[in-house]
Amino acid sequence: MAHILWVVITVIVLLFGFVVAFGAPYLPTLEPRTKDALDLLGLKSGQTLLELGCGDGRVLLAAARRGIKGVGYELNPLLVICAKIVTWRYRKLVTIRWANYWRISIPPAEVYTYSCSIGIWSG
Repeated sequence: MAHILWVVITVIVLLFGFVVAFGAPYLPTLEPRTKDALDLLGLKSGQTLLELGCGDGRVLLAAARRGIKGVGYELNPLLVICAKIVTWRYRKLVTIRWANYWRISIPPAEVYTYSCSIGIWSG
Protein backbone atom coordinates (compact mmCIF):
# COMPACT_ATOMS: atom_id res chain seq x y z
CA MET A 1 0.00 0.00 0.00
CA ALA A 2 2.82 2.41 0.81
CA HIS A 3 4.37 1.76 -2.61
CA ILE A 4 1.15 2.67 -4.41
CA LEU A 5 0.83 5.87 -2.39
CA TRP A 6 4.44 6.75 -3.18
CA VAL A 7 3.82 6.22 -6.92
CA VAL A 8 0.66 8.36 -6.87
CA ILE A 9 2.43 11.20 -5.05
CA THR A 10 5.39 10.99 -7.43
CA VAL A 11 3.11 11.16 -10.49
CA ILE A 12 1.27 14.19 -9.11
CA VAL A 13 4.52 16.01 -8.30
CA LEU A 14 5.95 15.22 -11.74
CA LEU A 15 2.82 16.43 -13.56
CA PHE A 16 2.77 19.73 -11.70
CA GLY A 17 6.56 20.10 -12.14
CA PHE A 18 6.31 19.34 -15.86
CA VAL A 19 3.73 22.07 -16.34
CA VAL A 20 5.88 24.68 -14.60
CA ALA A 21 8.58 24.09 -17.23
CA PHE A 22 6.14 25.21 -19.96
CA GLY A 23 3.92 27.76 -18.26
CA ALA A 24 2.78 29.35 -15.05
CA PRO A 25 2.33 27.26 -11.91
CA TYR A 26 -1.15 26.51 -10.63
CA LEU A 27 -2.38 29.27 -8.34
CA PRO A 28 -6.11 29.11 -7.62
CA THR A 29 -8.08 32.31 -8.06
CA LEU A 30 -9.94 33.33 -4.92
CA GLU A 31 -13.72 33.65 -5.16
CA PRO A 32 -13.93 37.38 -4.23
CA ARG A 33 -11.28 38.20 -6.85
CA THR A 34 -13.14 36.16 -9.48
CA LYS A 35 -16.43 37.92 -8.75
CA ASP A 36 -14.79 41.37 -8.84
CA ALA A 37 -12.97 40.59 -12.09
CA LEU A 38 -16.12 39.36 -13.81
CA ASP A 39 -17.99 42.44 -12.59
CA LEU A 40 -15.28 44.73 -14.00
CA LEU A 41 -15.23 42.93 -17.33
CA GLY A 42 -18.94 43.53 -17.78
CA LEU A 43 -19.55 40.43 -19.89
CA LYS A 44 -23.17 39.75 -20.80
CA SER A 45 -24.93 36.43 -21.05
CA GLY A 46 -24.00 34.73 -24.31
CA GLN A 47 -20.60 36.40 -24.65
CA THR A 48 -17.43 34.29 -24.55
CA LEU A 49 -14.59 34.22 -22.05
CA LEU A 50 -11.39 32.47 -23.14
CA GLU A 51 -9.20 31.44 -20.20
CA LEU A 52 -5.62 30.46 -20.98
CA GLY A 53 -4.44 28.36 -18.05
CA CYS A 54 -7.85 27.62 -16.56
CA GLY A 55 -6.53 25.52 -13.67
CA ASP A 56 -9.38 23.97 -11.72
CA GLY A 57 -12.08 25.86 -13.65
CA ARG A 58 -13.17 28.29 -10.92
CA VAL A 59 -13.30 31.34 -13.18
CA LEU A 60 -15.13 29.44 -15.92
CA LEU A 61 -17.64 28.15 -13.37
CA ALA A 62 -18.32 31.64 -12.03
CA ALA A 63 -18.74 32.93 -15.60
CA ALA A 64 -21.08 30.06 -16.54
CA ARG A 65 -23.26 30.82 -13.52
CA ARG A 66 -23.80 34.24 -15.11
CA GLY A 67 -24.70 32.70 -18.48
CA ILE A 68 -21.31 33.52 -20.01
CA LYS A 69 -19.83 30.95 -22.39
CA GLY A 70 -16.32 29.84 -21.53
CA VAL A 71 -13.44 28.03 -23.18
CA GLY A 72 -10.53 27.02 -21.00
CA TYR A 73 -7.11 25.65 -21.95
CA GLU A 74 -4.94 23.85 -19.40
CA LEU A 75 -1.66 21.97 -19.74
CA ASN A 76 -1.89 19.90 -16.55
CA PRO A 77 -4.05 16.80 -17.19
CA LEU A 78 -5.03 16.51 -13.50
CA LEU A 79 -6.36 20.06 -13.51
CA VAL A 80 -8.20 19.40 -16.79
CA ILE A 81 -10.03 16.51 -15.12
CA CYS A 82 -10.74 18.66 -12.06
CA ALA A 83 -12.03 21.55 -14.21
CA LYS A 84 -14.29 19.23 -16.20
CA ILE A 85 -15.77 17.84 -12.99
CA VAL A 86 -16.24 21.31 -11.46
CA THR A 87 -17.96 22.69 -14.57
CA TRP A 88 -19.93 19.53 -15.48
CA ARG A 89 -23.29 21.11 -14.63
CA TYR A 90 -22.57 23.91 -17.14
CA ARG A 91 -21.07 21.69 -19.86
CA LYS A 92 -23.27 23.36 -22.52
CA LEU A 93 -21.61 26.70 -21.74
CA VAL A 94 -18.09 25.59 -20.76
CA THR A 95 -15.47 23.75 -22.80
CA ILE A 96 -12.21 22.61 -21.22
CA ARG A 97 -9.34 21.57 -23.49
CA TRP A 98 -6.11 19.86 -22.58
CA ALA A 99 -3.59 21.77 -24.67
CA ASN A 100 -0.57 24.01 -24.66
CA TYR A 101 -2.10 27.34 -25.63
CA TRP A 102 1.20 28.46 -27.17
CA ARG A 103 0.62 25.87 -29.90
CA ILE A 104 -3.03 26.35 -30.77
CA SER A 105 -5.09 28.75 -32.82
CA ILE A 106 -6.90 30.87 -30.31
CA PRO A 107 -10.61 31.15 -31.08
CA PRO A 108 -12.32 34.54 -31.02
CA ALA A 109 -13.72 35.72 -27.69
CA GLU A 110 -14.82 38.94 -26.05
CA VAL A 111 -12.38 38.53 -23.14
CA TYR A 112 -9.16 36.53 -22.73
CA THR A 113 -7.70 35.65 -19.34
CA TYR A 114 -4.28 34.25 -18.56
CA SER A 115 -3.60 32.59 -15.22
CA CYS A 116 -4.62 35.03 -12.48
CA SER A 117 -4.34 38.07 -14.73
CA ILE A 118 -7.46 39.26 -16.47
CA GLY A 119 -7.33 41.69 -19.35
CA ILE A 120 -9.28 42.82 -22.35
CA TRP A 121 -7.87 42.81 -25.85
CA SER A 122 -9.55 44.36 -28.82
CA GLY A 123 -8.48 43.59 -32.31
